[in-house]
Amino acid sequence: GNKPANSPKGQPPDADGHSSVTDLANSLTGDMVMLSPGSEDDDGEGPVSEKLGRIQFSIGYSFQNTTLTVKVLRGQELPAKDFSGTSDPFVKIYLLPDKKHKLETKVKRKNLNPHWNETFLFEGFPYEKVRERTLYLQVLDYDRFSRNDPIGEVSIPLNKSFPFDVPAHVLRETTIIITVMDKDRLSRNDVIGKIYLSWKSGPAEVKHWKDMLARPRTNVAQWHSLKA
Repeated sequence: GNKPANSPKGQPPDADGHSSVTDLANSLTGDMVMLSPGSEDDDGEGPVSEKLGRIQFSIGYSFQNTTLTVKVLRGQELPAKDFSGTSDPFVKIYLLPDKKHKLETKVKRKNLNPHWNETFLFEGFPYEKVRERTLYLQVLDYDRFSRNDPIGEVSIPLNKSFPFDVPAHVLRETTIIITVMDKDRLSRNDVIGKIYLSWKSGPAEVKHWKDMLARPRTNVAQWHSLKA
């Protein structure tokens, strides 16, 4: 059980993804997730001013397959760690507190804006256990002859809600899908119904969508009827 697997060919169709672009920095910016340098690099002299770049990734979970999917997409504006003025970045993936098992992306040679597009599966992971874990991504500069240099990291507790940072110009193309499941310990979980929230859903959904757009950063609650 709890078997990690690397599937570079893409995300399984059952996994509902959440995409997040986060700053590799020791600060919280807007709706970005707080990131920090590794504790091993902390010299105790206060916040690090160096810009550590950005990383884009997605997280999904399939209740039918009890599989957590982590897709590492790309990095952006990573700092140069080599004398040549570039870096050879790769990403390590952990589900803390387990530090024994880790997954790694491929190394992107001489690239400060790498595109990994690699998918990793943590199979046989009941949702109750997923909620107890913290997704930990560490970006490092590969060094063949000595210790790999840490670039930055991000920690995402999987028992918390995630902010969706959706640019205004793509809101009309965005749909939020909420699925209600019937949990079954002995067989496959059954889908009870779904809600599709967007500007082009049914009348009740469209009203909720417009109310949310009219009151940004405010919780807007509304009852909905489940659909098949």
